[in-house]
Amino acid sequence: MKKYKSIVLFLSSSTKIYNAIPNEIFENWDIYFSKTYNDRPLINKSLIPQLIILDTYNLGFDFLFLLKQISEIDKCPILVIDEYDQEVLINTIIKNGASSYIQLSEISQHLENKIKNLLPTNH
Repeated sequence: MKKYKSIVLFLSSSTKIYNAIPNEIFENWDIYFSKTYNDRPLINKSLIPQLIILDTYNLGFDFLFLLKQISEIDKCPILVIDEYDQEVLINTIIKNGASSYIQLSEISQHLENKIKNLLPTNH
């Protein structure tokens, strides 16, 4: 039985953070980059992600609220990437809809484990 890779959508307005993702991650999951300029991301209804990685460092915190309003992905876990290291700010991000958080400086060391912990077990 063929095992399908989970689909992960990476939303950003810059390729800089996306390019910092270790190559091993691309081998384990189908990562799709969506460079977003407007105030609402385009979600391909035939390619619904099992996880969204949201770069609020470049897109802004309000983008998390916009994602939670899209019915096709409202139950999809969201991993937020930003530069905050204060616990109170990270807790606020989680309270406002993020499933988890990773600091920019920790991407190369911890992104793989964050993805594994957030993806549904059947993928």
